[in-house]
Amino acid sequence: MMKSLAIEELALRRRLLFRLLRGYNFDAPQARNEAISEAVPNWMITPEFNPR
Repeated sequence: MMKSLAIEELALRRRLLFRLLRGYNFDAPQARNEAISEAVPNWMITPEFNPR
């Protein structure tokens, strides 16, 4: 029973992923939401690696 539920969940997740990616252009991506300004905040970078 649990195995069949896991397989069904995996199939639903896969379909959702493909539906979200349908029509997405990987060669010219466009941000649909707020862009991330800093991947890692400066306060998390140790001083020897912080360029600022």
